[in-house]
Amino acid sequence: MNQKATGKRSTSLIHKLPASGLSARRILNLLKSSASTDLSFRDDSILGSMCTSPPSLASGIFSRFKDVNLGDPGLFPGSEEIEKNAVTMLGNILHGSEAAGVYVTGGTEANILAVKTALLRYLSTYPQDSIPERSSLKLIVPASAHFSFDKAAELTGVKLVKIPLDEAGRMNVALLEQAVDESCFCITAVAGTTGLGAIDPVSEISRIAVRNNIYLHVDAAFGGFVIPFMDREFIEANPFDFSVPGVCSITIDPHKMGRGVTPGGAILYRNRETAGISSMPVSYLAGGETRHLTLVGTRSGAAVLACYASMLQLGVGGYRKSTRKAMEVTRQLESRINQIYGYDTVIRPVINVVGIRPD
Repeated sequence: MNQKATGKRSTSLIHKLPASGLSARRILNLLKSSASTDLSFRDDSILGSMCTSPPSLASGIFSRFKDVNLGDPGLFPGSEEIEKNAVTMLGNILHGSEAAGVYVTGGTEANILAVKTALLRYLSTYPQDSIPERSSLKLIVPASAHFSFDKAAELTGVKLVKIPLDEAGRMNVALLEQAVDESCFCITAVAGTTGLGAIDPVSEISRIAVRNNIYLHVDAAFGGFVIPFMDREFIEANPFDFSVPGVCSITIDPHKMGRGVTPGGAILYRNRETAGISSMPVSYLAGGETRHLTLVGTRSGAAVLACYASMLQLGVGGYRKSTRKAMEVTRQLESRINQIYGYDTVIRPVINVVGIRPD
């Protein structure tokens, strides 16, 4: 049985800095040997990953611009301008004509940033001498929410409240309504859950958020590049983006169904004002004083340019084609699973995610 089948880690790796440099050939052989246990998109051995394989053009661009650091935009003004255009393009996909935002490492960073922004927005409404204890404040998410919200709650010191799901795997709106009170600073909905691909009823959740003046974030890390390219009837039945009035920010990951390179996530805010709430001033960079919207400082410009290239190369037609093919495969898989004795699908797949349940 080969290494890949057993999943055993290679013991040939070097654990101490060598006294003198190794040859390029030896290093390459060392890495190839150890990485031989990795699964690959190229040989179709990966099933169940939400990330995808980028087109060869994007991979080449990632390599070519590997030294670009968008954390220091004064050194790379051209790449910064490309990022602005890439963000605008994402905004157009999500019906956000005034959307502002930034590329990040992935959905986890984007979701943490959204929670940070929502919390600062909420706290800004209180006088300095009467700011409430963070442990008393509620971050409300569906039970299906990504684990990044557990991280966000832990980092910010707030209380995480998880709302049970309905039979379709979506946030139960009636239970959400009961949980909302003056201590709630943020509600998160999910458009394409990790386990089932369910889409929360964002319009209904938005009405509750707007009525109570609560920040609404939508985690569309996966669904953001799927839902907009489904048929019109599906899109109209599942509004999730800035077309819904109460939505303040959206997580979308080009490195998933956007066919971008990893790491290639993004967070978009409804407008520049909202984006600026949690920005951080930086004074020592090459271009003079600027503001960072991200958690990290150093940022891969190569990933941004490669993701932008993927969007340009695929276009609306390319994304519609890949989404249509993905849904055909999804329906086939659903049908086959339901024919196997003792197994069925948890819900009827909404997008290209299949939840399988043993009897």
